[in-house]
Amino acid sequence: MIEIKSGNELKAAILQLEGRQAEQEQMLRAQYEITYKSLNPINILKKSFKDSFSSNEKEAGAIDYFANFIGDFASKQILKGTSNTTVKDYLSPIIQVIIVTIIKQNSDFFQAFGESLINVLSKEQDTTDEE
Repeated sequence: MIEIKSGNELKAAILQLEGRQAEQEQMLRAQYEITYKSLNPINILKKSFKDSFSSNEKEAGAIDYFANFIGDFASKQILKGTSNTTVKDYLSPIIQVIIVTIIKQNSDFFQAFGESLINVLSKEQDTTDEE
């Protein structure tokens, strides 16, 4: 610590400390903004989606999961009005296999679609954060 012997030295030291305080305050505010945005639920979901599609091994598993999920959902929606359970029992797996096969054969298209959807969501989130 520097020994202060005059009023001018005291004023200079105070100005230096005030400058350092202002700089640290700006850094703290910037870190607060970064932390606040990273803890936003939509940003957490976006980051987890990006992380889940980042490696090839995870990508294959995600595509399989997505294909099975969509196939199951679509087969149930297609057969929603069917009252005969026997028809549902036989047609549902067939429809699901057809849809899963289509999705897996066109996985590049669906991956690009998912990435563009994530980008659109992130742009929308960025514009709402700026307002």
